[in-house]
Amino acid sequence: MRALRFALIGLLLALAAFAGGMLVMDLAMGFVVRKGGSTVVPDVIGLRRAEAARALAEADLDLVIEKEEFDADSDSGVILHQLPSPGGRVKQGRRISVTISRGPRWGTVPEVAGERVRQARILLTRAGLRVEGDGYVPHEAIERDLVIATSPIAGTPAASGESVRLLVSLGPATTGFLMPDLNGKAIEAVNRHFRLFQLPLARVTYRADPGAPPGTVLEQTPLPGERVDRETAIELTVSSP
Repeated sequence: MRALRFALIGLLLALAAFAGGMLVMDLAMGFVVRKGGSTVVPDVIGLRRAEAARALAEADLDLVIEKEEFDADSDSGVILHQLPSPGGRVKQGRRISVTISRGPRWGTVPEVAGERVRQARILLTRAGLRVEGDGYVPHEAIERDLVIATSPIAGTPAASGESVRLLVSLGPATTGFLMPDLNGKAIEAVNRHFRLFQLPLARVTYRADPGAPPGTVLEQTPLPGERVDRETAIELTVSSP
């Protein structure tokens, strides 16, 4: 009877040990499954640091800042790049490396007044600025193709990548008008007209023409309607006196 009792006690202890072992195994397997699970990497590019950290934490991933760099097109604290890339599947608990923006790099618009357009563009580009379009105006004191000013003006604080426009001189303004029809006009009247508009007197070639009064314009260059100014060479053929 005593032997049967001991046998029953041993059997119960064995069953208890087996059940405990199974429980430990289940717990261990659950731990391994949880540690070895996978998740999809969320897209955190464009998010701020705190928002990105929350999004990664919800996917059982950790945020690690790889580096920070200036970026002309984003605000400070915004995620620029991430590794691994969004959409990939990785193990839970993995670290996701990100690059965070420090915002635009700030400087000032350099002084380029008096520079040739090409050199001004080089200086502005070296300063991290973009040249977007040029405006051209006549200027009595500044020769052609020299920069008069910039917009924004020199010395203005400017972020990297900001656009700057150049105001460029066309040189002194020239007075121009359309060439009138001088055929049949007296050369004396024509010369008075030229002096009135501060034009150089025409180079005159005389030719005999019995049908025209002496001193009358027979032919002209430029032709009527063409634009002329102080630099235009005017030639007239006039009937002989």
